[in-house]
Amino acid sequence: MDEILKINLEGFCAKDYPIIDVEIDCETLWSGRVAGPITITHTISSIGQHCLSIRHRDKNNDTIVDFAGKITQDRHCKLHSIEIGPQTFSINEFSRFGIGYLCDDGEYLITNYLGKTGIFDWKFDLPLWKFWGDLQNL
Repeated sequence: MDEILKINLEGFCAKDYPIIDVEIDCETLWSGRVAGPITITHTISSIGQHCLSIRHRDKNNDTIVDFAGKITQDRHCKLHSIEIGPQTFSINEFSRFGIGYLCDDGEYLITNYLGKTGIFDWKFDLPLWKFWGDLQNL
């Protein structure tokens, strides 16, 4: 049996939109600029371990600041949610279990704001009852 995986992203522009690569189990699902809201949908096996990777790449110095140096626009992507079958995972679940975003500069953030160049890696087991049990043991 299979599950439907949905990744809900939204890109925000400064001088350009963010470039995002999405992979599941080392298979590229999507790669390109995220200009506004998008949903990436893919079918995955309902049994076994999976690894989802969302990478924000090639961020240049494209942040727009005002005369005082305050950021007025920043190229970034928001990870609104990840859906696996009927279950929706958001920043609340990721923060509760310490699943975060590893920036290329080494900073590890618990956030759905993919602003720096970096990667969100999430390994999870299916079926979902096994996944929830694994999380409880973290």
